[in-house]
Amino acid sequence: MNSALIILFSIIVFSGFFLDKKIALGSTKIYNLTAYRIIAIVVFVFYVTFRAYSVGIDTQMYYIRYTRSANYSFFQMLFHYKELRYGTSEIGYMCLECLIKQFGFDFRALLFTVSVLFIVSVTWLIYRFSENHLISFLLFICFGYMSYSMCFMRQFVAISFCLFSIKYVQERKFKAFLACIFMAALFHTSALIFIPFYFVSRIELNSKRKIILVCVIVFVNLFSNLFFRIIVQFGRLDYSNSAPGGGSGMNMYLLVTALIALYFSNQLIEQSDSNRMLVWMAIMSAIVFPVVMNVAAMHRTAYYYTIGSIALIPNLISSAKNKTYKYVLAAFYSFMAVYYLINVVGGSGNQFLPYYFYWQV
Repeated sequence: MNSALIILFSIIVFSGFFLDKKIALGSTKIYNLTAYRIIAIVVFVFYVTFRAYSVGIDTQMYYIRYTRSANYSFFQMLFHYKELRYGTSEIGYMCLECLIKQFGFDFRALLFTVSVLFIVSVTWLIYRFSENHLISFLLFICFGYMSYSMCFMRQFVAISFCLFSIKYVQERKFKAFLACIFMAALFHTSALIFIPFYFVSRIELNSKRKIILVCVIVFVNLFSNLFFRIIVQFGRLDYSNSAPGGGSGMNMYLLVTALIALYFSNQLIEQSDSNRMLVWMAIMSAIVFPVVMNVAAMHRTAYYYTIGSIALIPNLISSAKNKTYKYVLAAFYSFMAVYYLINVVGGSGNQFLPYYFYWQV
C-alpha cells in the first residue's frame, strides 16, 4: 500500500471519527454527517480525477478514445452514432465525450464528470441506507468499487443511475425508475439487469419465502455453468475466448452475506424498512454473480447489486441484538475487507495499486 492510499484512508477514518458521531446543538444532539459526506465526496473525486493515466487498466484506452472524439461534434455523434461508434461504446458515453470535448476541456474533465456522478450516487446510497457512514466508505475502498470505477468508467456511470433509481423503487414510481434505467443503458446496456429489482423488492420476506430463496440461491450456484451457457446465447459478443473472471472467493462471500441477510431480515426490517432494499440486493447478488463470475467481461454485471453490501454490512452488525453475533459479524467482514483489499484490489491486475497522482509520474 503506497503513501497516497494511506493518506486516503487517514482522511476518511479521522474525519469519520470526528464527524460521524453525535454533537450537541443546544438541547439536542445530532450527527454532523453532512460535513463528513462532503469531505468524502471531495476526497474521492480528487483521487479519481487526478490519478495518473497508468492507474486503472482501461484509463489509457479511454484517453485514446477521448482524443478520437475531437474529430466529431456532439450532434454528429448523436445523429450518426452507428457509423462513428468505436468498439462496444454506447451512444450516451460517446455523446458525453463529444460534448465535453466540444467545450474545449481535456480528458481530465471527463474523469471529473464521471467521478462526480458515481461518487455522489454512492454517497447518496450510504446517506439513505447506512447506519455507519465510516464503515461504508471503508468498505467502498476495500471491496474495490473505487478502484473499479477507474477501470470500467462506462459501466460505473450506468451503476450511478441505477443507484439513484432505488429512490423510485421505494416510492413505487415505475416510470421514473425506468427513466433512470434508460439513462443507465445509454452508457452500458448491462444496466438492464437491474430492472427485475423493481419487482422482487416488493416481495415480503416471510419464513416460507426465505426457504424458497435459499433453495434458489443454492440451485443457481450448483448449476451456474448451465445458466451461463444459456445466457451467452443471447449476448451481443462471443465470450468463448474471453479472459476468465475467477471470483470464487467473492462468490462465497456474497453467498454467505445473502444467507446472513435472510437470517437477520426481520431484525433489519424492524430497524428500518429501507433495509428491505439492501436485503434484496444481497439476494440478487448471490443469484447473479455465480452465473457471470467465470468471464471477466461479464462478472461486472453483478456490481449493480453487490455494491449494496457497503450499506448492508454495517446495518447487519448494528441490527444483531446478541453481542456475540455482533463480534462475529464484525470480525468476519473486517477480515474479508482487508483480505480483498490486499489480495484482490491490490493484486488483480487492474493497475490500481500502486496509486499515483498525475504529477508524480
